[in-house]
Formats: sequence, structure tokens, C-alpha cells
Amino acid sequence: MKSLSLRFRIRAGSRQGAAASVERVVAVEPHEDSLVIGRRRGNGVELPFADVSDRHARLSRGDQDWLLADLGSANGTYVNGLRLTPFVVRALSVGDVVRLATVEMVFEGEDRAARGVDGQGVQTESTATLARRLVSDLFGTCRPSEVARLVVLDGPACGRELRLEAVGCRYRIGRGTRCNLAVPDDDLSREHAEFERRWDGVFVRDLNSKNGVSLLGERLVGERRLSDGDVLRLGQTTFRLEDPEDRYLRQMEADEALACQAAQTRVGGKAVLSDTHTSSTHVSSQAALPNPVAATQSGSVGNGRRSSRHASLALMVIAALVLVGAIGIALSFIIGS
Repeated sequence: MKSLSLRFRIRAGSRQGAAASVERVVAVEPHEDSLVIGRRRGNGVELPFADVSDRHARLSRGDQDWLLADLGSANGTYVNGLRLTPFVVRALSVGDVVRLATVEMVFEGEDRAARGVDGQGVQTESTATLARRLVSDLFGTCRPSEVARLVVLDGPACGRELRLEAVGCRYRIGRGTRCNLAVPDDDLSREHAEFERRWDGVFVRDLNSKNGVSLLGERLVGERRLSDGDVLRLGQTTFRLEDPEDRYLRQMEADEALACQAAQTRVGGKAVLSDTHTSSTHVSSQAALPNPVAATQSGSVGNGRRSSRHASLALMVIAALVLVGAIGIALSFIIGS
């Protein structure tokens, strides 16, 4: 089966109001001639942004063309500026610009050489690490100072840190002065452990040290992928990994799970899972990326939710009617007395 070449352009607003954009080209191999695009983990294309719905749109192969359909998303799917009617398919042509909330995707067709904005060739990649790469790109443009780092929590090097800035670079911690972070701990080997930041996370490996590496109370064997907040013990020194990209993705997954639990209702004594692909809970401000640039359509906002303006207006009207009724009752008592 031929693969598709999709180019993603993502825009996000920084705290200073400036806009940052990143571009990423991905080669997609659809299973069963279709793929789902959305925020949910396991989709054919994962877009880990709060204003993209869990299952936002579906791309499927037609008799002659590739077809796109919006799956009832909150913030809409647009082709060349025109919003699609939910669940009504639209044929795509090479070069069509598809927008899912604030994410732009250029349809490049099948087996085409991907080109960047400068006309030069762009290296394609699979969707396996696309979510992490997109988050990394946006953190790099909107929050360049926030990268994965190892922080020393105690011992003679307390307060020092090792920033894992370069992807694919191996950083070493030990007692030796040639290490990336030299710690004057007699229980550390000269080259004790090695850390590497990859597109799918941060990994640690023991370098055959005498006293080993302890992770979650157990001695590390082989290589291990770390999560944000993991605490490691090397010799007599404790380190904590702070990984904002991992924190963001884990928070997105947690919010998705909470949204699914909240959508469960009891009907006839049976649990029924209602349609959840147009809703999600807020990503915590500590973990979230800067708010994406507002979508241009009226009545739509981030986090996969629709505007609550009409609901607020209705509550105000009801409150006013209750107040008028209360005043009338009070006057009737006064006049009657």
C-alpha cells in the first residue's frame, strides 16, 4: 500500500502574544485504507493539542481520491478555508490545506517528494514519534528554556543541574572531570551513568558502575525510559528528572481518561459511554503549552469545547426572573399587612 505524505504546520501563541510556528512532514501508512486524526492516543495521526478533539477527522481512500470527513469535532475541520459539514466526506486534491482547529495540514498526496517552505526537500518520518516531536518543536519555539534536565537534590552538588538540550546526545554523570556533570561523590564511579534524550523520551543506562543506579528503589538493569518526576540514586547523590514534554503528554492522556469517565452514564442499569470526541478537560496550566492562536470560526474555543456564552445568558435571564418574582411576593406581603 502506498503511503501518504502529510505536512503539518502548527501555530501557537506565546505568553508575550507572539506567534510561533513549526513545520513537520510525516509519511503515513493507513491501515484498511483509512486513518483517524485527533488528540487520542493510538490514532493514525496524533495531534496532542487541547483544541483538537479526541477523534477530530477521518481520512479514507475513495475510488479515485482520498476523502476527508469531520467526526463531529468541537472546533471544526476546514479545507481551503471552508468548514466541512460533520460526517460529510470531501475529496482532497494535492496541495489542499486542511485545518483542524489551529493545526494546519497540507495534503501532499501519495508517494510525493515532500518540500519545505523554501522549496528544498524535507526528510519525512513515521507517525510513531510525531506527537512528541510536535510538542518538542513548540516548546523549543515558545519556551526555549524549558528542556529536560536532571536536578541534584542532595549531596555535595546539591542544586546543580544537567540540561539535556540536544536530542541524540549522550550525557554522562560521574566523579570524573570529563563527565558532562562531575559530582564529587566518593561512591560514584568515574563514569557512572549515561542519559540520552530521544524523540520518544529520556533514557538512562548504568555504565557498569560499582554501586549502580537505583530507580524507584530498585537497582537498574540495562536501559530504562524515564518519566517526568522520576527520582534516581547514584552513589550517595539523588537526582530528579524534569521533562516538560513528557509532563505535557501525560497530562493530556490523564485529562482524556477523566473526560471518558465523566461521559459514562447509567441507562437502564447499563453503563453507556456517550460521544466524547468533542470534549476534553483543561490541561493544567503548569503542563500546558501556551494557548494556541484562536481559531477564526465564531463560537469555538480551545480544549475541544464550544463557547458557553449562550448558557451564561440563559442563567442570567433565569436569575432575573427569580429576582422579579421574589420582589413581587415581598410587595404582596407588605400591601396585605
